[in-house]
Amino acid sequence: MENIKKMIQIRNGFVIPILFAILLIPLSYFHNTFEEWDGVIQLFAGRGIFNGEGYTGWPSHYWPPLYSSLSGFLDLFLPGFLASKLISHVSGVLLLYVAYKLAVELTGKKSIALLTQLFLVGNPLFLISSLQAENHMLDSLFFVSSILILFQSLKAPESKRFILLGLVAGLAGLSRYTSYILVPFIALTIFRAFHWKKACKPLMMFAGSFLVVNSPWWLMNTIQNGSPFATWQYLNIGFGFFDRNPMWWWKLHADFNGITDIIFSNPWAYVHHVFSNMLLSILLLVATCVILSPFVLPAWIGSWFSIKKIYSVSLLIGVVLFIILVSQAFVFPEVFLSWTVVFTILSIHLISNLLTRYEKCYPSLMVMRKWLLLSLLSCGFIITGYLTYQYIQEDDYDGGQLADQKAITETLKAYDSNIEDKTVMAVNPARAYYLGTQFLMIPLYYEGEVDGIYFYEDLNEKVIQHAPNSFSGPLTLPVKSDYLIYDRFTMKYLPQFSFLFDPDSEQIPSNFKLIYQSKEAVVYEIEETPSQE
Repeated sequence: MENIKKMIQIRNGFVIPILFAILLIPLSYFHNTFEEWDGVIQLFAGRGIFNGEGYTGWPSHYWPPLYSSLSGFLDLFLPGFLASKLISHVSGVLLLYVAYKLAVELTGKKSIALLTQLFLVGNPLFLISSLQAENHMLDSLFFVSSILILFQSLKAPESKRFILLGLVAGLAGLSRYTSYILVPFIALTIFRAFHWKKACKPLMMFAGSFLVVNSPWWLMNTIQNGSPFATWQYLNIGFGFFDRNPMWWWKLHADFNGITDIIFSNPWAYVHHVFSNMLLSILLLVATCVILSPFVLPAWIGSWFSIKKIYSVSLLIGVVLFIILVSQAFVFPEVFLSWTVVFTILSIHLISNLLTRYEKCYPSLMVMRKWLLLSLLSCGFIITGYLTYQYIQEDDYDGGQLADQKAITETLKAYDSNIEDKTVMAVNPARAYYLGTQFLMIPLYYEGEVDGIYFYEDLNEKVIQHAPNSFSGPLTLPVKSDYLIYDRFTMKYLPQFSFLFDPDSEQIPSNFKLIYQSKEAVVYEIEETPSQE
């Protein structure tokens, strides 16, 4: 065992990432359904970029262009789903190596770094995020790399590493907007580490290279939307503020034009919303470390005494700023993937320090430390294996959003030889991905009749223009879908249309032609009516 450990350590943290890459091959094969809602819609945007249409569709208002650009480029050579998840596979492997280097930087111990890699492989959030066609792992790679390069750069204010830091942090900012928090985080750390006169040069090197990376997107965003920082993120904030009620997306947001409107509508409720999310964020930060969760908060406190002061202060600044930022909208585990890496390092360092402190007096503690770490690691692998298995088992159903996906795809392609020229209305854009069609999202709150839902009748014009879709550029009116997919998942939100499962119902409009039916889903072709012609 010791010989294996030494062999791995000698190779500076490359062995476990290589083994992890090998593990991802069969797991990726079994994760064979493109169920990732965000990933599909970003792939559509990436295809628009390489079709010469630019980054102008619905995703461009919620995410920076890096992930879409990469998936769109790889889509030229690989199937879209494989192209999209390959980005996460590679990012996960590289992040394991970055985690090793960060652990060495923080603790000075290769043994802690090695254990960090093992515990990350045994973390379900890390493993599943490495499988998914999402931008979380890509963002975390650049975010954690920025922390590593920052700490390495602090050793010399003249270091040209600050230029590299700006480039990497810039790539993080092009992955997810939440990574813009790196700018104040890094700036405050630099001013904390150096006298203000010495801090100016590294800060300018960082800022200059950060601007070089992000300015093309800011220029494009200004031309298209009037501001370098124009987004529709206030809709996510409103969604969280209104308790994730789908009515927000399909009705209420028409009365709001920005975050200030949301805050002023009920300031005290907004403050309560933010503080509730901050508390939930702390709980998620702990929970995402899974088997190491009991050690996270003690490790955070203990880091003030076990690692360099500038490192502990910097990490505290970073995590507080990050929590404040993400708490404006709504939080979920993947948001904290980057910090899961950091707190995994600190937790293992705490365990090691507690047990090694008295090993000379109590030699049995050495055996206890090894058994404790082995037990924790084994439990982590068991939990991760089970949750990964559950995820893969469910990915072709996705809570009902993709029920009968293969059968529906085969049926519609056989029925309509021109299906590629059509538009499908459904909950999940993966329906359109597999059919090769355009996508309009079915409203999950709708007060009109079923014969108007497929062209958004009775919806506010602003709501329609903000509706999720796969088209490049702004959604122009009028809109119309050619096929409507109504499944059990949709029925939870639109139970008034459950009669669609009964083909003999008199409530079904005359221009709705049943194409597919099962217990899980029905598909209707929407035929042209005389008034539409």
